[in-house]
Amino acid sequence: MFTARGWALLHAQPLCSAETAGEMVITIQTATAEALLPAVAAWYGITPREREVVRHALEGLAAKNIARRLELSQHTVNDHLGAVYRKLGVSGREELFACLRHRATP
Repeated sequence: MFTARGWALLHAQPLCSAETAGEMVITIQTATAEALLPAVAAWYGITPREREVVRHALEGLAAKNIARRLELSQHTVNDHLGAVYRKLGVSGREELFACLRHRATP
């Protein structure tokens, strides 16, 4: 759900007692970049491997650590990040993270 403050996640869970049969609890929270990544990936044609690289970047890993974790060369990791930057129209990690936090429409 998009709000004036950005994306929000809605979680619904049924209450499980005889007195609350049919009632639900709804939790609303700010959407994280990690939570938005699947939707943004679908909207912008980000490949599964690019998405995996971005997910690790969101964890704060440097390109060389992402490369080691995914058994790729650092050059390949940088190529994937560059492709994502082009697809989203950003110029670096900070813009990418901001984009993932605030992207409202495809």
